[in-house]
Amino acid sequence: INDVSCLVMNSASSTIPAFLKYLLLCSMSLSLGSILSCVPEEERVNSDPRLKLSFSTDTVQFDTVFSGSAEQVRNITKRLMIYNRNERALEITSIFLNKGNASPYSLIVNGQDWKSQSKHLLLGGDSLLVLVNLHVLPAGNRKPFLVNDAVVIEVNGNIQEVKLRAYGLDAIYIPKGTLQCNQV
Repeated sequence: INDVSCLVMNSASSTIPAFLKYLLLCSMSLSLGSILSCVPEEERVNSDPRLKLSFSTDTVQFDTVFSGSAEQVRNITKRLMIYNRNERALEITSIFLNKGNASPYSLIVNGQDWKSQSKHLLLGGDSLLVLVNLHVLPAGNRKPFLVNDAVVIEVNGNIQEVKLRAYGLDAIYIPKGTLQCNQV
């Protein structure tokens, strides 16, 4: 009987650790699976090239803008909203001005000056605020002149553009003082 009871104890003790290993492996797999599945749908990046962004407008239009130095002229800032109307996040590969550093326009994206940046994650159903500034240098014209460029956005290999358009006008600035009659 002692030989039989030893044999039963040995076989039982050898199956318990194997069972515990199996149970531990299953619980770890389930835990890892549940953690990974907790990523919300809007945070999962979709790289489908058919998906595109939408915009608050196709052209950001400024009225006539006076040329001059930054001390002489204060121009308004226009807003451009970029929307991700898809369920999943899209990775914006780049946002830049078509004319680059030669552009009279400048961008502020989510509160930061933006010359040419890359890799911005836009969650599903979210939006991105782009502020467009314009500073026109004198062109030596007496007539209004066109000042245009484009904001270029690349997502999933697709290039999308929003046009920027303004009319510049060289202004004549009179320093502090008074004008006498018939001087103009």
